[in-house]
Amino acid sequence: MATMTHRRPCLELFLLVFVACILQPGYSETLPELSVVQKWAEKLDNDFEKVAVDGTGSTVLTKNYQRFYDERIVKFGTVNSMTLVTEMAEKLTTMLGGKMESLRRSVSLAEKAAANHTWDPTLKLGNVDYWNSKEPGQLLDHLEYSERFKQQINATRSSVHIPVEIYEGDIHILNGLMWSDHLDTVFEENYQQDDDILWQYFGSQTGFMRTFPGSLWTTPDDEVDLYDVRRRPWYTQGSSSPKDMLILIDRSGSVHGKTLQLVKVAVKSILDTLGENDFVQIIMFSTEADYVSCFKTFVQANYRNKKLLGKAVDALTANGMANFKVGLNFAFEQFEKFEDKFADMNRSSAGEGADCNKMIMLLTDGGTDMAEEVFKERNWGRDRMIRVFTYAVGQTANSVKDIKWMSCANRGRFSEIPAMGAIRAKVQEYMPLLIETKGSLNVSDAQWRLNSDPRGLGMMTTVTLPVYNRTIGASNQTILGVMGIDVTTAQMEQFSPSWKLGPNGYTFAINTNGYVIFHPLLKINHYLKDPPNMDFLDLEVENDMTVLLRKDMIDHVINSMTIETYVKSPDERHVDVEKRNYSYTVINGTNFSLGISLPLYQKRFPQLEGNACNITDMNFTHSEVLVAPWDYYEGMSSNNLTGFLADLHKVLKLKQRCENLQFADGIKVDMDKVKHLHWDMQMAKLFDIYWTDMAAYPHVMNKRVVAHFMGTASGITTVFPKSEAGLLEKDRDTWKAIYYRRSLDTSKSVFSVDYTLGKRSVNESVPNIRITRSITMDISGDTYKPAVAGLFISHETIVDVMLKTIEKNTKSGTLSCSDTAEMLCYLLDDGAFLIATNQPDKETEIGRFFGHVDAGLMSALYNETYLRLEQYDYQATCSKSDDGSNSAASLSFRIPSINLLFDLLTVNWFSSFWTWTAFNFNLFSWLSPQTYAASVEIPEEMIQSTDETDHCIKKQAQYYFSDKLGTGAFKDTIYPCDKNCTRDFYAVRFVKTNLLLLVATPECPDCVSTADSERLIQEPRRDEGPDYCNMKPRYRNNPEKCYDYDEKEDTTKCSGSYSRPVSAAVIAIATIASLLSAFLLTDR
Repeated sequence: MATMTHRRPCLELFLLVFVACILQPGYSETLPELSVVQKWAEKLDNDFEKVAVDGTGSTVLTKNYQRFYDERIVKFGTVNSMTLVTEMAEKLTTMLGGKMESLRRSVSLAEKAAANHTWDPTLKLGNVDYWNSKEPGQLLDHLEYSERFKQQINATRSSVHIPVEIYEGDIHILNGLMWSDHLDTVFEENYQQDDDILWQYFGSQTGFMRTFPGSLWTTPDDEVDLYDVRRRPWYTQGSSSPKDMLILIDRSGSVHGKTLQLVKVAVKSILDTLGENDFVQIIMFSTEADYVSCFKTFVQANYRNKKLLGKAVDALTANGMANFKVGLNFAFEQFEKFEDKFADMNRSSAGEGADCNKMIMLLTDGGTDMAEEVFKERNWGRDRMIRVFTYAVGQTANSVKDIKWMSCANRGRFSEIPAMGAIRAKVQEYMPLLIETKGSLNVSDAQWRLNSDPRGLGMMTTVTLPVYNRTIGASNQTILGVMGIDVTTAQMEQFSPSWKLGPNGYTFAINTNGYVIFHPLLKINHYLKDPPNMDFLDLEVENDMTVLLRKDMIDHVINSMTIETYVKSPDERHVDVEKRNYSYTVINGTNFSLGISLPLYQKRFPQLEGNACNITDMNFTHSEVLVAPWDYYEGMSSNNLTGFLADLHKVLKLKQRCENLQFADGIKVDMDKVKHLHWDMQMAKLFDIYWTDMAAYPHVMNKRVVAHFMGTASGITTVFPKSEAGLLEKDRDTWKAIYYRRSLDTSKSVFSVDYTLGKRSVNESVPNIRITRSITMDISGDTYKPAVAGLFISHETIVDVMLKTIEKNTKSGTLSCSDTAEMLCYLLDDGAFLIATNQPDKETEIGRFFGHVDAGLMSALYNETYLRLEQYDYQATCSKSDDGSNSAASLSFRIPSINLLFDLLTVNWFSSFWTWTAFNFNLFSWLSPQTYAASVEIPEEMIQSTDETDHCIKKQAQYYFSDKLGTGAFKDTIYPCDKNCTRDFYAVRFVKTNLLLLVATPECPDCVSTADSERLIQEPRRDEGPDYCNMKPRYRNNPEKCYDYDEKEDTTKCSGSYSRPVSAAVIAIATIASLLSAFLLTDR
C-alpha cells in the first residue's frame, strides 16, 4: 500500500502535464488535415477567379476587342525584334551623324579663327567683349525661356564660364576669348539647321569654356563653383589617351598635420581627373610599402572605385622614415605584375588595364634620395618608359631638388602644392604633357561619352573632337582645347518603337565598358557630378546569359537570344521569372551598341486604318475617362491639363476613317497614339454601356464592388462609376501603372493592395483590394494584349467569400477560418504581401510585407514556399544626416577657392598683376559664395535647388513563389522563441490567381520575433555593397588606339610653375588685409 500511495501522486502529475500540453496554444492537432486545407484552397481559387472574371467583365471586353480583328476592322503586323533594333540603330546613326557634322564644322572654324588671330600682349580686361555666364546682371536682360533647354537662353550669342581660381584678365584667357568669339557664327548656324541640337561648347586648354546658346551658370546656394572644364571626363578623354596610373604616397612621419591633409585632398583631386577608360592603383610607403586600400592591383577608375579609394586615403596616418627606393621598387613591381598577368593573353579579354600612358604620381614633402638605381634598373630600359610625376606638398623645409630630378629623368613633370587652394590647379599640371603627346600626332578621332549636364538637362551623350593650333610656324604639339556637342539620352530614346514594343518592352544602349547609356532602370540623379558608371549587369540580373549578352554588345556583335531572367515590377516590390527576347546591334560611328528587350507574348501590333478610328459617341453616362499625361499632340503635356477627356478634344474625331483624320493648323499630332486612342475610345464606350446596363440589375451586380475600370494601351482609363475615378488618379499613365504592367505578364488574375511599410492607424479604413486581368486577343495563334480590366473590392467582401467558401467545405466539428481565436488564415500574394486575413487586429497591416506581420511564419515560408532575389541598388539616395561617415571621405570634396591667395603669397603674382579687386572678390567668394545676389536679383526659377540627399548603396529583396511548392501544399511546424510552444501551419498556392492560402495556429504568448531578427530583408536598406576587393573585373574593350609616345617630345620642360614664398612679413600683411576686407564686406 505504501508503494501504491507513493506512485499515485506521480500519475496525477503526469495527467496534469499531459492535459496542459493538449491545451497549450499551437498544439498540432488543432488544425484540420492537409487534404482539407488543400480542398479549401481549390474552392477559393475557383471562387476568386469567378469574382475576377465577373467583376472585371473581361470576357465581354475580350469579345469586344476580338470582334475588331475577326471582322477585319483592325489589322495586325508582326513584331520582329531584330528588324526593330536595326531600324532604330539606323535612325540613331543618322541623328548622331548630324551632330558629328556640326561638330566638325565648329572645329574647322575654330582652327581657322585661331590661326588667323594675331596675338596681342597688350589686351586688357575691358578690351574684350564677352558674356560672363556667372554675371546675372550682364545676361538677364538678354535671355528668354526656351522649352528645348528648360531654362532662359540667348540663341544668338554664347556665354563664357571661367573657373573661380583663374584670373579672367590673364593675357592667355583674353586672347583665347578674342579668337573664340568667332565660334558664335558656326554655333548659330548649327542651331538653325538642326531643330534638336542642344549645348555646343568649346573647352579651352587655358580653362575657360564658351557655351552656345548663352545662359546663366548657376551653382547650388551652399556650394562654391568649382567647375573647371579641363577636369571634366569628356575633356580629358577627348584630349588624351587612357591611363594606367599608380599614385605613390609618402606617409612618413614628416608628412603629418596640415601636409598630410593636403596630400589626402590632392590624391582625391587626382582621382577626379580620371575617367572610366583609366585604371588606377594607390600605394603608400615610409620604411616599408603597402597598398592603401583592399585593391591589390589596378582597378577601373569608375565612380564607385574612386569613391572607395578616396575613403581609404582618408584613413591614412603618418609614421616612419621615408625610403624612396622601397616605395618606387614596390610601385614598379605593381606594373610588372600587372603586365606579366597578361603576357600570354589579350588584356581586354579580362577587362583590366588601359595598356596606355603608364605613370607614377609621387606625392611627398621632399627628400634627398634620387633613387637613381631604381629607375635605371626598372624604367629606363623599357620599350615605353613609365612617366613619373612628382608633387612637393606643403610648406616644407625639405629639399625638392631630387624630387624634381625624378620627374625630369622619367618623362614627367614636377609641381608644388604649398597650400590647399593650389591643389586643383597643380594636380592637373600632368595633363598637358599627355595632351601634347596626342596633339603632336594630329589625332582627330571622335570620342563619345556619357556625362551629366551641369546646366540641368540630365544625362547627356557628349561627342568631342580636339581643336589644334594650325597657325603657320606653330608647334604641332599644341591642342587649343576640345569641342563638344551634347545629345540627351532622352533624345536617343525618342527613336524607340514604343508602340510595337508595348509597356513591358524597352530599348537600351551600352558602351564598350559595358556601362549603360540609357535604360528604363537607369535613374538620373542630379547630385552626381560624374556619370553614374552603371554597368548593364547592375541593372539587369546577372546570369550566364546576360553576361554573354553584355559581352556580345561590347564586341559589337549583331544577334538575338532568348533569356530566362527576373522581371521586376516598376515599384521593385515584386519579381517574376520570365523569358525575354533580346536583340542587339551596333550604332555605327560610335562606341555604343543598341539592344531591345521584348516579352515573348509581344508578337503583334495593331495597324489602324479605315473604320478602326470610327468613333460614334463620346458621351459617357456613368463612367469617367482619365487621360495619361502624354503628348498626343506637341506641347500637350505642358498645357494646363485637367486629366480628363476634355484634354483630348483637339484630336478626337467623330465618325472618321483613320486616314481621313484632320486636325487644326499648327497642331503636330502623334498619329500612332491618336489612332490607337480612337480605337480604345470605342472600347471605352462599350465598357460604359456594359456596366451601365449591369447596374440596372442589382441582383446581378455585387453590391460590395467599389469600382470597375479598364486601362488601355493608348493611355486612357475608364472608371465606373464616375464617383470612384479618384481610385485610379495615380495610375493615369497606364504604361507606368504597376497593376497594368504586372497583369500583362501573366494570364492569371492578379490580386494587389496598396503597399504600407508600417501598420496603418486604427482610424484608417482598411484598403480596398484591386483585382486585375489582362485582355488577350488571339491573332492567328499569336497574342496581343490591348488592355487590362479590373475592379476594386472591399477587404470585407474578400474575407466574407473566404469564410463562406471554407465553411461550406468543412465538416462539422472541424476548425475553420471562422474560428478566429483558434486559427489564423491569411491570403498572401506572390510577393509575400498581406492581402486579406480573418484576424480583425491584423487589418491595419493589410498591404504590408508578411515578415513584419508574422516573422516566425515568414521565416519558415522562405526557401520553401517563397524564394527571394537580392540585389544592390547602386543608384539609391540616402539622407545626408543619416551618413555617419566623415564628410572628408566623400570624393566630391570642396576646396576653398583661394588659389588667388596662394598666388598672392608668391613673387609670381606681384610680377604678373596687382589687382586687389580680383583678390578680394575671389577670397570673399570663398567666404560668402552668395555675394552676387546682393546687387542683382536672380529669378527664382533660374536658381537650382539644393538637396539634403546623397548617393548611397542599398540592398533590397523581392520574394517570389518557389518551384518547390508548385501548385501543391507545404506543411511544417515551427518552434518560436525556443519556448515550449509549437505552431503548425499549412501553405497552399492557388493556380488561377497570384494568391497563397496560409493557415496557422495562433502565435505563442510573450513571444515576438521581427523581420530583422529573422534576417528577412525586403525594404531597401543602406548597405556597404558587395566585397569589391574580391570581385572579378568584368569584360570590357579598350579604345582601339593608344597615343602615349612621341619621339619628338621635349623632355626639358619637366617643371611646372615653381613658386618661392615671399617673406613672412608680406604673408602676414597680405593675409590680415584680405581677411579684414572680407570681414568688413560681410559685416556690411
